[in-house]
Amino acid sequence: LSSVHADTSVVNCNTTDHDSDLFCGNNINTNGAVNSVAIGNSVLIPKISVPGKTGIEQAVAIGSNVQATGDNSLVIGNEAITGKSGSIAIGGDDAAGTYNANGKGYILRAFGSNFFDNNITDYRANAAIGNGAVSLGSNSQALADGAVSIGAAATAGAGTQRGNEWDSSSGKQSIALGAESSALNDNTIALGYRTTSTGNSSTAIGNSTVATANNALALGSHSHADADGAVIIGSDAKNTRDTLTAVGLPADNGVNAIGIGSSVRSAANGIAIGRGAEAKISEATTIAIGNGAVSAGGIALGQDSAVVKGNNPSGTASASVSIGRQTTVADYGVALGSRASVGMTLTADGIPERLTSGGLYGTAVGINSGVYSNSALAVGHNAKVSENADAALAVGYNSLSSAQNAIAIGNTTKASAENAISIGTGNTVSGDNSGAIGDPSTVSGMNSYSLGNNNTVSANNAFVLGNSVNNAVDSSVVLGDGSTVMAAVATPEYTVNGTTHKFAGSLPVSTVSIGDSGKERTLTNVAAGRVSAASTDAINGSQLFAVASEVEKGNQFAGNTGAFNRRLGEITTISGGLVADATASNKNIRT
Repeated sequence: LSSVHADTSVVNCNTTDHDSDLFCGNNINTNGAVNSVAIGNSVLIPKISVPGKTGIEQAVAIGSNVQATGDNSLVIGNEAITGKSGSIAIGGDDAAGTYNANGKGYILRAFGSNFFDNNITDYRANAAIGNGAVSLGSNSQALADGAVSIGAAATAGAGTQRGNEWDSSSGKQSIALGAESSALNDNTIALGYRTTSTGNSSTAIGNSTVATANNALALGSHSHADADGAVIIGSDAKNTRDTLTAVGLPADNGVNAIGIGSSVRSAANGIAIGRGAEAKISEATTIAIGNGAVSAGGIALGQDSAVVKGNNPSGTASASVSIGRQTTVADYGVALGSRASVGMTLTADGIPERLTSGGLYGTAVGINSGVYSNSALAVGHNAKVSENADAALAVGYNSLSSAQNAIAIGNTTKASAENAISIGTGNTVSGDNSGAIGDPSTVSGMNSYSLGNNNTVSANNAFVLGNSVNNAVDSSVVLGDGSTVMAAVATPEYTVNGTTHKFAGSLPVSTVSIGDSGKERTLTNVAAGRVSAASTDAINGSQLFAVASEVEKGNQFAGNTGAFNRRLGEITTISGGLVADATASNKNIRT
């Protein structure tokens, strides 16, 4: 027996029959505790009724009005209490409370909400109730097996009072770290000031962060994870549906959704990543990735990219893909490149302006490329397929197709008529079913074609093969560089020396030109044409040579004294009498 003397009071220290026991202070009640320590004022190690045991073993209670109510428990502070084996409570409160004993441990006599004593306003004791529970901090409480509560007014675990007994209904292995933090369900974690984790196996980390659903994670100031399996990361991020992942500033998302970034919105099954990204409808293929990206039924990748039908917030665009900054896509479309758009025109700033009449199944690839008709393709910087140009194709810088089935391929090429083909640089084809191949040529006639450079074809059903040709003659054919053409002139007959000769092919449809005045060309390797009164075949040089050879032979004349030959055009003088001989014979010429 020993005593410790102070100036104003005396503290008595005692040992029991167990040499390892130490009890110092006033109003200490150990009730047969074994290998225990009690130091302070109004210290209680309660009595137990367990066969073979005289009292609680290896308990430590230090402070004023403290209770160590389980084997291997530790309580340090004022107005603190531990319960069950292995629990730890460190901290206290400056208000007084009263306690009652029960068979399982000690609880507050009347705890009310948050263990408030009915007789003391805003009173909350420090408590560790549960096997292996740890409570550190003023007013902190660990209320379930394995619960850890660290911080002023922190709470780990929850339960109800049944008479004088405490029933830990939830909160096993929970951890609350931070002032006023709460981890109230099994395997929950709350880290930070006023964080709250209430769902099974949920985690809340941050300032005023809340995880209320099972298996949810909320990370960041004021973020909320209110859906099973949700992952919320960022300031003010939140969701209300199941299985969501959200990372960023204010976010609002749906079932099985993922949202990462500031102000993201992701509907059920959607993915939204980036500041202001939005996956608007509940489809597995709704993906929006990038700042301001919006998807309403497809994939949008890039800043301000959009898969959406018009400016209508509820408009949807199914199975579409939008990749690039400020890209916009309609149903089943593909847009790849900055400001590429399918089914919607954009302002100069890349803002969606107007829903076009088409764009279904359209594809736009390239910066500022656009497709505004169905089943069309635009590839290249500023390549465009305009409205009312279904199945059209525009490939190349600044290329434009503006009619059905039109094809424009090349730098600044234009095809503005149905089935028109414009291939090259700077070509413009505005005639239906017409085409131009080369550099810059213009074809405005229908069913006409130009192959070459710098040609102009305004005629219908005309064809040009060459360069620098201007063809305005319908159905004509112009061949060669610099060739010209004029309308055909009908030649049905010709009169020679008073004799009129009729010609076949007297009604020509048009003409073929292979040169110009002063720039004539020979036509070589022409096969022999048919020679008849009805033939319209070309005659080659050998045929003309045969005719000339016959003419060269001349006419053979025979006389009484000899014969002679005269060529065509030569004059033959015949001399004779003035009066014909009536009895002339041998068919002599009679004069």
